[in-house]
Parts: sequence; C-alpha cells; structure tokens
Amino acid sequence: MLGGAALLLAELRFEHREVLGETWHAWLPLGYAALLLIGGGAALLRWQRGGRRILAALFAPGFVIGALGIWFHSGGHSPTHVFQVLSVWHVPPGQNGGIKVGSQPPTFAPAAFWGLALIGLIACFSAFFMTIGTSPASVHAGGREAMAELKSGRIVEWHRLSPSLSLFRLVALEDSPFPPYQAGQYIALRRDDCLLTRKVKEGNEVRYLPDLDAEGRQKRGPVTHSYSISSAPFETAQGNYLEFYVVLERGVDGVLGRFTESLFRGVEDHTNERLAFLERIVGDFTLAKRAAGFEHVLMVGTGTGLAPFVSMIKQLHVEAQQGAAPPARYTLLHANRTWEELAYHSELLEIEKAKSFDFVYVPSVSRPTARDLADPQLGSGRANNLLRHLFGLPAKEPAAFALALPRERPLAMLRERIEPSRTVVLTCGNPNVMADIAWIASQAGMRFEKEDW
Repeated sequence: MLGGAALLLAELRFEHREVLGETWHAWLPLGYAALLLIGGGAALLRWQRGGRRILAALFAPGFVIGALGIWFHSGGHSPTHVFQVLSVWHVPPGQNGGIKVGSQPPTFAPAAFWGLALIGLIACFSAFFMTIGTSPASVHAGGREAMAELKSGRIVEWHRLSPSLSLFRLVALEDSPFPPYQAGQYIALRRDDCLLTRKVKEGNEVRYLPDLDAEGRQKRGPVTHSYSISSAPFETAQGNYLEFYVVLERGVDGVLGRFTESLFRGVEDHTNERLAFLERIVGDFTLAKRAAGFEHVLMVGTGTGLAPFVSMIKQLHVEAQQGAAPPARYTLLHANRTWEELAYHSELLEIEKAKSFDFVYVPSVSRPTARDLADPQLGSGRANNLLRHLFGLPAKEPAAFALALPRERPLAMLRERIEPSRTVVLTCGNPNVMADIAWIASQAGMRFEKEDW
C-alpha cells in the first residue's frame, strides 16, 4: 500500500505540474500522499508497538482527500459531473459526447484515494482477528478478543509445582505496560509453534487426536488460549508483569493440550520463553459484577481455578491495608490433588492471619499424605464434596480418605459464617465440579455464579 502511495505521489506531481501554481487545493493530495509515505514507513518499523494503529489513522483521511478531490475536480458540481461520466455509456465509440478531451480534470480520479484507504484499513485491522484455540479448559471462544493488538512477551520466573502444574510470570518486551484490569479478568496468550490436534466426536464422547500431515507428522501452527490472571492489579501496576497458574492439559488418550504442550516445552532451559499476548484484558467475572450486594462471598476454586480468586483476595488485602476494607465477608475454598499443588497456600494463610478484612481460607487436598492429615490447617477431599458436607448433603462419590475440613476451620464455624440467603457462590475450575456446586447452591438456597467462557 505504501508503494502505491509512492506511485500515486509521483503521478500526482506530474499531473498537477501546472495547476500547483494556480490553486492551493492542488497541493492537498500531494501533501497527504507524502505524509502517508513518510509516516507509514515509520509506523511499519513499530508495527507491534502501536505502529499499526498509527498506520490505520494515516489511511483513514484518504476518504476525505478523495471526496475533496472529486468536489474540486467537478468545480463544486459533483452530481452533474457524475451524470456526465455515467452517460458515456450512451455515447458511440469514437465520439466525445460534447465534452472535449482534456477540457476538465477527470472527476473520479481522486477516488483512487478511497481505494488506497480502504485496502490499507483492511490490512491494518485484519491483524486484529485471531483464531481462538478450543483446548478443553480455560479457553475463551466466541471471538471477543478481536480488535486487540498482538504483542510480544517473555516468560520469567517459571515455578513448577508438580509435573503438570506451574506458576509463571509474563513480561512485555520493551517494558511496555499492560492494560489496566480488574481482579478476576483474563487475557489471551498465543504461541506459534503448537502441536496441533483435531477434535473427534464418537457418540457423546469428545477426543482430541494429533492432526497429522500427509507424511504422518503432527502439524504445527499458532494457537491462542485465554487464562485468568492470578496476579492482582496492584502487583501488575507496581511490577509490570502478569502471573498465571496453569496446568499441562492431557486428553483421555494421553494427547497433550496443543497450547500447554508448547507452553511447558523448553521454558525451564530458557529455549522457549517467548510468549505473545493480545493487548486486551477482559471478562466480567469480577466482584463488582458478580458479588455486588451480598454480605458473604463464598469462592470455590478447583485446581488452577484458584487464579481469579487469588487475584481478588490479594487486591482486597492491599486495599484493606490502605484503609478501604470491604464490608462483605469472604471465604475461599481451594482444593487440589496434593499439598505441593496448592499454589499461593502460604500467601493466603498470611493474608488470613493479617485480619486486614474478614477472610477465611479453607484449603484441601484429594490425595492427602500422612503429613497432610496431621496438618490442622489442611482439609481432605474434593471441593464439591466438602461443600456438600458443609450443607449436610451426601458426598457425590466415595473417596479413599474420609472427608475432613481443616481442624482450625471447624464445621460449626463455617456453617455459622455462611448464611445461604445472603451468600453468593463464585466458582471456577473443573466443569463437572462446577456443575455439582451449582446443584448444591440450589439445594442450599444460595446464588450461584461461575466463570463461564
């Protein structure tokens, strides 16, 4: 497009060589073409750092320049001249239709700027639209990430909790700031070297199999995946990073999730640290949107579903320390398989101990060791079964270990704390567990909300 602007500039200089000395408006298309060429070249050099937006802003005035050109070429009588141009279809070939060739400037010649502007804007905005991955977990479908700029980032401080669970931080290259956000929102991350899979449905069962090329090799390509942010907004504002709590997804056939396989591959030996992200943080799974007006907020996170809740709790804690303690009570139930996989466990215990606001933390593991069973601050059992236990409902499935709340958060205390009619349950994590929690909430008379992408 910029090459076209350069040719247009040269052609205009030739065609307007005489009229440039007669009217000021003859300089308008030349000035605009020159500005587009110079500014557009500079914008291309900063394409991933706002250059695309600058280039789009440079192309847009082309519609105005084209309209003004048609107006001036027609002497302010555009409809008449348009009719003359269209009437040429009734003029026999070889005749001029009463209008001498070269007696007036071509009416529609300036419309070339319309075409240049349109093609330029399409090129700029086509980069906004990304294909959103459909891996079976924290992926957001529906295309709401459209109209966001793709930016380059780097993974730092990768902390592996277990073979399949990790915490990591993302920083933007060039140290550009992340967009502001609210605790509970999410962002789309992108990798270009993912091992692709294809979705296969057999009856009611959905499986993901490797997508192979003609030579039997698994295809590679770009995948975009959305994740809830586990860092708090104040942490991002202070440290200019985003933190995530992620799981290495694995299908029933052992096929690794196409995005998370790439995410976990090579990051610990620093050979695969680059990670792109869409410069837009979105979502309505926030306290302001989902918990407004309730006296008690019960957060239930399974596995990495803790992410939005730990962001909320950390933000509430720092705001309370600054003198803005929330009026509501907050209870967080987080369950994972093992103690090692309870991300943010120590930090959440410290926040609870600080008593900066009314907060109770209830951690649990579904595969407790002897050490875990002896820990008075740790429960045993899955999140939905512990919630059933709280409301006197039978467990959904048998477990190898007896259900138990942390001894320092006894059943009587939690039951007194949770008044169903004044409580909203927020859930994030395993879809089957969330469905059961929805049923529990309906039985207990509590409002139910879930992170649903």
